[in-house]
Amino acid sequence: MQFFTTLLLLVVPCVIAAPGDTIGIRHPDYQCSVASQLALIEGECTTASGAMSINFTGITNCDLHRTEDCSDTPDHRTLQQGCQTFMPGDEVYRALKCAPQA
Repeated sequence: MQFFTTLLLLVVPCVIAAPGDTIGIRHPDYQCSVASQLALIEGECTTASGAMSINFTGITNCDLHRTEDCSDTPDHRTLQQGCQTFMPGDEVYRALKCAPQA
């Protein structure tokens, strides 16, 4: 399974989110077109379970992890607002932890 092929952001004004705030919505398809209530919460380790894309609310910094508990050394990505897509090979990532860019 490809991991979070598309990372999507909700189209809302870009504000600094506090830990625990929703910074995106995860979707079960690759184009952020299927309705979803799976929130991406700032600072939480989130697994790929049930989501193939994320709609981000703003520019977001994410650490991508190969472990489901985010305990390994992550790879870093800066993702733009809206629906984003990872490249082939990203299916090795099992979880991510994100925060809005300051």
